[in-house]
Amino acid sequence: MRSQSSLYPLNAGQKRIWYFGQLMPEVPLYNESDSVRLAGKMNHAVLEQAFNKVVSRHEILRSTVVLQDGEPAMLLHESWPLHLKKIDLSALAGEALESRIKQLLLEEPERPFQLLNEPGIRVTVLELGPEDHVIILMMHHLVCDRASVDVVWREWSASYSALLQGQAPQLPALTVQHGDFALWQARQLAEGRFEDDLIFWQKKLQGAPPLLELPSDRPRREANRHAGSRKNVRIGDKLVKKLRESSQQAETTLFTLFTAALNVLLFRYCGIDDIVLGVVANNRDRQEFESAVGFLANIHALRTGLSGDSSFREVWRRVQSGLADLCRHQAAPFEEVINRVRPQQSLSFAPIVQVMMDWRDRTQTRTFGGIKGFNAVPLMSQNRTSKFDLTVFLTDEGDDVLIEMEYNTDLFDGDRMERMLGHYGRLLESIIKNPEGRIGELEILTEREREQVLVEWNRTEREYPSGKCVHELFEEQVRRTPEAVAVVSGEGREVAYAELNAMTNQFAHHLRQCGMKEGDFIGVRLPRCLGYVVSVLGILKAGGAYVPLGADLPKERLEFMVEDCEVKLIVTDGGLASGGFDAGVRVIDWQVDGERIRECGLENPEWDRDAAEAAYVIYTSGSTGRPKGVVIPHRGVVRL
Repeated sequence: MRSQSSLYPLNAGQKRIWYFGQLMPEVPLYNESDSVRLAGKMNHAVLEQAFNKVVSRHEILRSTVVLQDGEPAMLLHESWPLHLKKIDLSALAGEALESRIKQLLLEEPERPFQLLNEPGIRVTVLELGPEDHVIILMMHHLVCDRASVDVVWREWSASYSALLQGQAPQLPALTVQHGDFALWQARQLAEGRFEDDLIFWQKKLQGAPPLLELPSDRPRREANRHAGSRKNVRIGDKLVKKLRESSQQAETTLFTLFTAALNVLLFRYCGIDDIVLGVVANNRDRQEFESAVGFLANIHALRTGLSGDSSFREVWRRVQSGLADLCRHQAAPFEEVINRVRPQQSLSFAPIVQVMMDWRDRTQTRTFGGIKGFNAVPLMSQNRTSKFDLTVFLTDEGDDVLIEMEYNTDLFDGDRMERMLGHYGRLLESIIKNPEGRIGELEILTEREREQVLVEWNRTEREYPSGKCVHELFEEQVRRTPEAVAVVSGEGREVAYAELNAMTNQFAHHLRQCGMKEGDFIGVRLPRCLGYVVSVLGILKAGGAYVPLGADLPKERLEFMVEDCEVKLIVTDGGLASGGFDAGVRVIDWQVDGERIRECGLENPEWDRDAAEAAYVIYTSGSTGRPKGVVIPHRGVVRL
């Protein structure tokens, strides 16, 4: 226990929250909120009195931040009455009322806390009618964690019921306060008590990938804005019953099973076999901390090796072993782990872990059962921020499990998160059917997606002009849009379809004048330019097939391709060397022969071609031997 001093330190997690909050003061990233709708007659005086009973019990809820030489500390106030904010919505009804409730569930929690001037707790009451109210509980993360929110709800519920009957609330005695935990942690750090744990984490996380990159809808920003939203789903009582039975048979917990399944899902999404998943621990394994309010939670990095050949049962065992190691080395604050591991630092993603899992056991969840005469409906958390790329909140409700995904909206769209929720549920179903199945083969697609992938996306039949050649389709486009721009050259010159057609006709006639015959293979050794387009279309119109001869290819490879195809003509430009080939190969140089080409006829050639004849030849890389030429017919190009 600490002395009776009104000043006490921040613990390691609180310091991180404080300093990060100063970097982004305009973002309500650490405003935590939870809400309930109560149907029944409400005594407003007792309602406020009950919340003040809770505040009077927990020092952290009547403490403010002070700066001493620039360093933050907590200043305890003997008394700080909590005054509830009331908003009267009784004049609204129907959709207008529900819309306004949703709006306030977003706006009220986003009001900034001035922690230097006020404690980090607020309560807003929405008065919907004489017997219909919404209570919005808001606390800054500096003074609470997820378990603290449950404690406040339980104690307020019990206090309201007792005070309404004129009785003193019967609440568990508090043997420690949050300040005691902060001082204990500071002493442990000063005395080096966490050294063994820090050495463990340093070894465990050595060589871990710095970023778990999920498939996203947009590229990652250089600086994370922490914009966020949430999606949720309940997976159903039948599946939960089977999962619970499977966990009991394996002599493990439902939490371990869900954690292993999430690892598999991340493996399937990211394609990497080294997954680092953040796991939230509430640090309340000691009885005296069970009823404490404050920021006691810690983050741990669960690193799991996976591969597509592993069975789910194997991954499950690895996760169980990893969680056991985590429990043995959980005392070290995550901030100290970061300092020891020294991971890659970036403004765009969190260090070490970017995907978090936060499990709330059914013994820890909030309860409103002590309020007689009320029908209580917990409301889903509303927020527009995200601390990590993705946080998966799982709440064991007994008969069901609620899965909530808080996601970074700069990276992900809502429909992607909805699909991910569906994949998580489908994977859990697959695990029940075949826990020995390979994780790379377990089903994650929903029935609708399977229908889409296997049936709809495989309906590849299309009507296309299978009997026409490439240049014929080009000529049809010329007739449809003669004045439309067909090519924009690197110099910015725009060439319309009619002009491009005339140029290709002239080149086709020139090729025939140079002795080209139908079916000949013509080499094209040009850079990407207008002349390349004219040459290729001209070759096709003249009845030949072109062979691309890359400007950067070695001389030996070029010679092989020319000999292999029996190329008789090579089209080039004065800027590219064309010598060194067999004397029987004629060269058409655009710089030398351009004037003669432009003197040829403008009309479309009349030579007949068949769609089965060659359009071009493409050569393999030759990395495993001699390169091979593949002849592509006109109909093959037209089909694509």
